Parts: sequence; structure tokens; C-alpha cells
Amino acid sequence: YMHIFSDQSFIIPKSTSREIALTTPQQEELDRERRAMFDTLELTSSQYSASGLTDTVLYVRYKKAWEYQAKCRQVGLSLTSGIILPSGQRRNCFNTGSIPFGGNGALGFFIGTDNSFELKEDLTAGLSIELCTRFEKTVQERIPVNTQSNYLFGALHGPVSIDQGSTIRLSPYIFLGNLRDGFDCSLQYSYTNHSGDLWIDMRSDQTNPSNLNDIFKKSEWESEYVSLTVSYDSGRVIRHDSLQPSVIFSWDIPLRLLTAHEVSRTHAISLGIELCF
Repeated sequence: YMHIFSDQSFIIPKSTSREIALTTPQQEELDRERRAMFDTLELTSSQYSASGLTDTVLYVRYKKAWEYQAKCRQVGLSLTSGIILPSGQRRNCFNTGSIPFGGNGALGFFIGTDNSFELKEDLTAGLSIELCTRFEKTVQERIPVNTQSNYLFGALHGPVSIDQGSTIRLSPYIFLGNLRDGFDCSLQYSYTNHSGDLWIDMRSDQTNPSNLNDIFKKSEWESEYVSLTVSYDSGRVIRHDSLQPSVIFSWDIPLRLLTAHEVSRTHAISLGIELCF
């Protein structure tokens, strides 16, 4: 369950204002014209706030471990497979700031493997690979026309059949345990590739033709992150019968080592508490 707030601002860059000598009244007039165009396109808002469930994941996992194999203290291999149920909030095509809570109503399937190699006590290296795909779904969306390339501001709207591209994630990692009483640390590199989405205009009346030629290329993206995670387990220091939480801090740092593109280079900082009972 989560809450999200997003806001889009439409601002003329200062360099542009200087180049064409825009006065303050002229900038205000341009903004009024932009708002009028949005009203004509039935775009009601550029601010979005929503609370609700994310998509639900049901999975099975099989793991097998071998002691003292391949010059390791332990080798662990696992296989995970599951489905993603579309229980999350869907995008509102009349609000340009709207963000779906997952796959925007599309059912999904994924399969992955996680392989760990305990090289020596408190030192583990591993590799996880996951492939995820969503099934075709017809939803209400903005539809670009002519030379429009940004579908968020499409001049038309109506039913669109969307076959989302597959997503593959590759994540090697290293784990250092028991650095100090109760403290662990891990470093992980994550590479994610999403292939393009295929859109098909499903409107019964296509007198006004759509232009979906750029959607496939625009929806392709690749991301690279390095994640640093530090955790503290109080139960490993002082043991007693009450609940003893683990505190987990994580920092995701964006990279551009290979081919990362079409993604925001944003840092993500997380602080969590884990309770086992």
C-alpha cells in the first residue's frame, strides 16, 4: 500500500526569455494560452495524488544448497517463478501527472534465478537474473496525432491495446557480514533493460488518424544503479525474548557506464525496519 504525489510545472527557461525578450505580462499570457489548450484537450490537471494498493505478486521459489563445493563454503542456487496480479492504481489519461501503481492493469509473469557463493565466512558473492513480461491489455490512453511524439499530451483519447515489452534485470552483488557487532554491508550493481511497448489504436471511429509510430522507440529504456545497503541486527548483540528489530539503510546511485538511457538519473534513499516473530 502506498501514497504518491506528483506535480508537473511548465516554466519558460530564463535563457529563452532573454533571447526573445519576453516580458512578464507576455509570459503570463502564454501560460493562459497553455491552460486554454489543455482545456480544449480535456486535460484536467497536471497534479496527481493517490493512495492504494500496488500490484500483488504470487510466487513459488525452489532452492538447493551444497556445502564445500567449487572452493566455496556453500553454493546456493534458486529458481523463482510467479505471476503479477494487477491490483494497483491505474493511470488517469486526463491527468498528465498521473502515475500507475505497477503495470497499469496488465497481468504479468516473471521467472528468475538467484545464485549465491559463500567464498568464506561473512563474505558472499552472488548473481540474480529476472525476466518479466506483461500480457496485452486494452486501456484508455491519450493518442498522439500528426507529428506529436509525447503521448501524455495526445490530442485524442480512447481505447488502446498495449503489449508491454519484456523487462530483464541482471544484478551481481557482494555481501560482507558481521563487520562489527550486528552490522552487515552489501554492494550491488543492477542493470535493467525494457524493450519497447507496442500500441494499437482500437477506436471504432478513426476519422482523425493517430500517430503511434514513435511509441515503441520512446518506451524503450535501460537503467544502471549501484546500491549500497547497511543493516544492523540488534538481536545479534543482545538476545532476549521480545521483538528485536533490524534497521536497514539503502542508497541507490544512478550510473551511466554502459547504455543507460530514457531514465531519470535520480538517487533513491531508503530506511526500513524489519521484525521477525
